[in-house]
Amino acid sequence: MWPAFPSEAFEPIILNSTLKQKGRPFNHQLMTSELHSEYLVLGAGVSGLTIAHDLEAAGKEVCLIEKDTVVGGCAQTVSLGGFLFEKGPFNLLVRDPLFEELIDRISDHVEVVSYSEEAKRREIVYNGRREPLPSSLMGAIKTPLLSPLGKLRFLLEPIVGRRPKEPDPTLGDLFRRRFGNEFVDRILSAAVVGIFSGDCN
Repeated sequence: MWPAFPSEAFEPIILNSTLKQKGRPFNHQLMTSELHSEYLVLGAGVSGLTIAHDLEAAGKEVCLIEKDTVVGGCAQTVSLGGFLFEKGPFNLLVRDPLFEELIDRISDHVEVVSYSEEAKRREIVYNGRREPLPSSLMGAIKTPLLSPLGKLRFLLEPIVGRRPKEPDPTLGDLFRRRFGNEFVDRILSAAVVGIFSGDCN
């Protein structure tokens, strides 16, 4: 779950479609005075917030501007009816020492939660039933998510799989040429939509 700590630290200027600033009607003179900062960061997504945080930590005067009414960019968490819904990416792989240092610096505002063992079981709703996402070769052979022909095409990947001809293939192009249409349409597309809210094609 993504916290809203940066909005408290930087109080970004909000420029939405109704041109309101910090919840108030847009004021050009006030806006002009705010922009007389040493650094101007456009966009309060994860990258913009990180840059603004690093500049502020270095003692720089920062003005952070965001066009939407909330910060976080694509990473948003919504609580509805007792459930948490993620609108974008919400997993972190901490492999870079600099990123680990950033997490430590904002630890007063952010709680990093390790994934539950239950999260290892991913499911896709297919034909009205929840089916586990195959995580092994045997699971792919047994899964009802693929037809017999789809499974055969998947298993023939070492023989018929080929490189995409396009210079900049989509994720769907890459997997479609290697594992077939069924795998992309029934498994990969669901995973991409569920994790990134995106289209693999």
